[in-house]
Amino acid sequence: MKQIKKNSHSTEWFIFSYRLTDEAYIDMDDVDINGRSALHLAACSNQRKTVECMINHHLCFPEAKDRWNRTARDDAEWHKEKFSDSSYDLTLNILSSYVSRQTRINKWEKKKFFKESKAIELVTAANRGDFHTIK
Repeated sequence: MKQIKKNSHSTEWFIFSYRLTDEAYIDMDDVDINGRSALHLAACSNQRKTVECMINHHLCFPEAKDRWNRTARDDAEWHKEKFSDSSYDLTLNILSSYVSRQTRINKWEKKKFFKESKAIELVTAANRGDFHTIK
């Protein structure tokens, strides 16, 4: 494994430390006293590569809320506004793409469930001889 010094580039250090944590079987969804997960902290500190790694490898739950009822995306937006820092846009895009991807998946699952429920209804009606439902 590549050796990384603690004073090297902070993003590289974050990713390395999260990989070590994951390899040690530590739950990345653990939270601090305020309910903030590792994803919240990475988003607040604008660690884009860390956020991307955590989301792409499913190491966290992006919709998790802290004690102030804020997600990691909400925190990143707040820090962007507070510091007038447009570099948070990349982190926000990563977090937003996950949410939109999940929305598409949820819509597909609902559509699939609807089709399956209608198919079951038709099969049941056919077994009972209920031609009115079949029409």
